[in-house]
Amino acid sequence: MIDILNLVCVELSGGTEFIPSLMKHYIHSLSNNDISSQGISELLNSDLAKGKAQKRLSLKGRFVADDLNHLKEITNIKSTTDLIKGIVLRINDDVLVKKKKRTIEKLKMISAAIA
Repeated sequence: MIDILNLVCVELSGGTEFIPSLMKHYIHSLSNNDISSQGISELLNSDLAKGKAQKRLSLKGRFVADDLNHLKEITNIKSTTDLIKGIVLRINDDVLVKKKKRTIEKLKMISAAIA
């Protein structure tokens, strides 16, 4: 999963320091339905989701825990680890697979603003 986030960040900003902000943006946007959370649980059935997590991802912020708990409720995903995997796979789908132009442009603007 970290490799996916690294590739996405290189695609968007050239630096992996954007990973925490990227994750928090997706978590918050999914929790508030700015980005649809539909289909996240289905992404967990993919081959990419089957690997065992070997690295930890630290996400700190005032709203992260609340947003994650809300997302668990609306996606019916019980495990935080599985939810994070689903979010990473959604980012992969949006940026690397489907190459959603509007999403990529928005993420590049966010990356530039916090650089």
